[in-house]
Amino acid sequence: MLRDLPRFEWGQIGLLLDRLTAYNYGSATTALNFLRDIFVCSLLLPVLQMLLRRTGFVGLTAVWLFGLTVGFSPVILRPYILIFFCTGICLALQGSLFTPRLAVLGKLLASISVPVALVWLVPAFAAEHSDTARDTLMRLGVSSAFLWASHVLSRFAVGDHLARLEPMIYLMFLSHACIMLVFWGAWQSAFGSDLYWPYGIFYGGAPVATLVVVLVLYKTLALTPAAVQQAFNGRRIVRLP
Repeated sequence: MLRDLPRFEWGQIGLLLDRLTAYNYGSATTALNFLRDIFVCSLLLPVLQMLLRRTGFVGLTAVWLFGLTVGFSPVILRPYILIFFCTGICLALQGSLFTPRLAVLGKLLASISVPVALVWLVPAFAAEHSDTARDTLMRLGVSSAFLWASHVLSRFAVGDHLARLEPMIYLMFLSHACIMLVFWGAWQSAFGSDLYWPYGIFYGGAPVATLVVVLVLYKTLALTPAAVQQAFNGRRIVRLP
């Protein structure tokens, strides 16, 4: 019976599966595509941990070079996710993620600098992969600054206030792309799609506005039955202070 299905129907079944599972990076939302790669990284964690424990920063250098030039598709579709995942594993294996020793920091910088330099300096790589290297470094810088700032803020009184946002992170992660898309449509209607000034206002303000919307959604969920709350909030019951 299955082999008698028209090719069109097979295509629609594959499209539906992709929307639900993001196996080919075509999920219903961008967030699910990201989760797909994180899920695969989690499955690979025991193997990656074993390999990086044995090879150390030499292995990390190989991961960076391979990710910047070849990629990990179809296993991991966004190469920088596995690159950052392995970078975190290496730092954790050295005993400190946020305050690495100077020697560890030097090895980490070498593991990153050598592959990036090869990509930028070797003509065969530069023409095709220099933009990938630049984008990966930018993401590394932004994410590292955010993690470090979060670590520092957690030691102060403001950390307690930020910790109260944790129960709604799941909802925010899955909904932020949709919410910001609505904001972007409104912004384009008012100011156009130019990515120069005053786009910086949108770039900095949209995440804050999205957080406000999620706060409202989260408190609204508290008024719904438990089954609805669990469906939209990662199977967690909303508990308001």
